[in-house]
Amino acid sequence: MHKKVISLTAYKALRLVWIKRRARVLQRAFSADRATAVLEATQDWYRFNGKALPNRAIRRVQEEVSA
Repeated sequence: MHKKVISLTAYKALRLVWIKRRARVLQRAFSADRATAVLEATQDWYRFNGKALPNRAIRRVQEEVSA
C-alpha cells in the first residue's frame, strides 16, 4: 500500500531525511566515509521504493567504482 504524498516538496524532504538517517547507520555499521554512505543510502531508497536510479546517481556510482 502506497502512502499518498501531499506535495513534491514533502516527498523530497522525506527522501532526504531517510537518506541521511540511513547514511549515518551505514557509517557506524561499516566505518564507511560519508560520501560512500550517502551513495549507498540513495541506492537503497530507490531500490526499496522500486524505482530506477536517476542519471546523476548512476554517474556517481560509476565514478565511485572507477576511482
